[in-house]
Amino acid sequence: MIGAAGVLAGAAWTLSITAATAGGAPAAYGTPSGTESTIGSAGGGDQYYPMAGNGGIDAQHYDLDLSYTPEKYLPKAIRDQYHLLKGEHLGRIEGTATVAIRATQPLTRFDLDLSSTLHVRSVTINGHAVAYAHRADGELVITPQRLIAAGTRVSVAVAYGAIIRRPPVVNGFSTGLIPTADGVVLSAEPTGAPTWFPCNDLPHDKATYAFNLTVPRGLVGVSNGLPVGKRTTGNTTAYQWRTNDPMAPYLAEIAVGNYRIITRSAMGVPIYDYIDRDIPSGRQRKIDAVLAKVPQMMRYLSGQFGPYPFSSYGHIVDKDLQAGASMENQTRTLLMTDEADEATVAHELTHQWFGDQVALGQWRDIWLNESLATWGEWLWRHHSTTDHESLAASYREAVRDMSGSWQTVVTDPGADDLFSDAVYARGGAMLYRLDRLIGDSAMSTILHQWVSMRRRQPASTAQFVTLATRVSGRDLSGLFEPWLFQPGKPRGA
Repeated sequence: MIGAAGVLAGAAWTLSITAATAGGAPAAYGTPSGTESTIGSAGGGDQYYPMAGNGGIDAQHYDLDLSYTPEKYLPKAIRDQYHLLKGEHLGRIEGTATVAIRATQPLTRFDLDLSSTLHVRSVTINGHAVAYAHRADGELVITPQRLIAAGTRVSVAVAYGAIIRRPPVVNGFSTGLIPTADGVVLSAEPTGAPTWFPCNDLPHDKATYAFNLTVPRGLVGVSNGLPVGKRTTGNTTAYQWRTNDPMAPYLAEIAVGNYRIITRSAMGVPIYDYIDRDIPSGRQRKIDAVLAKVPQMMRYLSGQFGPYPFSSYGHIVDKDLQAGASMENQTRTLLMTDEADEATVAHELTHQWFGDQVALGQWRDIWLNESLATWGEWLWRHHSTTDHESLAASYREAVRDMSGSWQTVVTDPGADDLFSDAVYARGGAMLYRLDRLIGDSAMSTILHQWVSMRRRQPASTAQFVTLATRVSGRDLSGLFEPWLFQPGKPRGA
């Protein structure tokens, strides 16, 4: 789900192999150490998205120095050239992404993921220009001047840019950069990260990030982590953000808009909320009231799952995010205006533990993100109301609303049903049944241990099943088989 984009007018972009020459001697990357392949694979091996990610590299850090120009600040000639539909918004992104990678094998060639709708100006390794090819399938193929030895860390800088338009809606969602009336928001799950920066687009290849986001003066630039600086020069303002908490590419976020800022804290964690000033005042008050409960939610959910895992939290609420979905970007959840309700806020906050800290090894296991976030949403509802039957009520509602989704297998929904009711509601219902079967204490132990054990390793369904079986001391196959691994409505549901 990648949006259309055009070439910047008057720019000499290149889309073919560039036989670049570097001034001075090339960096000494290493020498061959065997007969193993020296070409990193073009895909990362995901069952649903085999071309996402790349072989032979492990991303360590992303330094993103970007500028974003909304439509109304673009020259009229560009607006006229690309403006095809009334009400369609445009934007221009350009800059340089510097990616620190570690070679996991000897490399004479490797790839990064970067949408072909973005147009590359240059690629360097450790400051030296290198040859590259930017393919139509979104592979940026990079050829170093000499072999990079396994274990060596190098710095890859890619200069790029493009005019962008709103991406198409696929299965009810827009994925990628979404231009708005006064800026841009981003919803990148599952494979939208390469629509705005070159990366190793795997859900478990986490890295640290630094952002320098330059926007027209008067607008606000938002990203993940902590704000570390702001500088206005002439008609632009640069906002600096940094996250030292390793993060998957699809959870990285940028947003630009006319935002008001609310700050609060919980347990020493700063919370930054960015609310579109153009949302009607009545709706603004309702959103503010919901977000004011986040410190309470954070304290409660920390008791359920373990300490909040990151250095900050907060939300972006933009009135122009319509064709899309609320998204648990790490430390900076994106909320649709119509979804800025208590249930959604609790759901996305729970994702900070499940999906953001504990990462998937394969997208087919997305229920480990969405079902556990659904469970956190139900737990908060139970905690925050006087209805002692609220967990049972949530379970009954989930079963009732499943309707035609019973044939979807929770642990293998398929790429087209990655966000189906089965992944959310059926998985949440299974967790309710697990809790009733083994008791609150064992359930709490499972979730605490899941977070602590898997926070640095990609997670799988098999590992969850093994942990639950060990902690409970019971054979749980009678629950897991019909609810997770088989199609059809389980008996007794």
